[in-house]
Amino acid sequence: MIKFFKKYNWTSWSDEIEYYYAYLFKDYVYYPIYRFYKEYCTYRWFVWASQRIFRGFSDRQLWSLDYTFAKYILPRLKYFRNNCLKHSVPSSLCADSDGKEIDFDTAKKEWERIIDTMIYSLEHSVDSEFDPCFYHDKKHGIRVVEEVSGGKQIETFGIHIDENKFKERQLKIQEGLANFGKYFRNLWW
Repeated sequence: MIKFFKKYNWTSWSDEIEYYYAYLFKDYVYYPIYRFYKEYCTYRWFVWASQRIFRGFSDRQLWSLDYTFAKYILPRLKYFRNNCLKHSVPSSLCADSDGKEIDFDTAKKEWERIIDTMIYSLEHSVDSEFDPCFYHDKKHGIRVVEEVSGGKQIETFGIHIDENKFKERQLKIQEGLANFGKYFRNLWW
């Protein structure tokens, strides 16, 4: 016990109690409770809970409505893709532009491809972390100034964009969302 007192330069028991209160209690008891209350049990939480009770949704879901829709639709669309495509395809896929009838298997494969584009676009709307277009160099988080054609300088902060992959990804997302709008009335079993 004397070594312990010498290590922290304590002269009495009150110093030890002050240490436990000042550091251990505040760090491991007080601040976690304070942060929980401040982040989760605020007035807004009660407002959002009452909105969910009376309206069925809270204002938080309206902050990014596209994310909310994609998050709601994505698991249902995946289930539809895996379990409900055995017997139905849209009638518009069963005929050529010439009016020739297409066999069911070909129409079914095309319908699966269309639903896969919808799933791809919704997945990338929900999961913003999965982005193959952006990559970080070793200087991530440090201001990096690069020369661009025309003598301009840009600050990248270590984050680079592969423009070809980015454009390709945006086109695939746009195709999936266009298919979702076009075939919205055909998403039934």
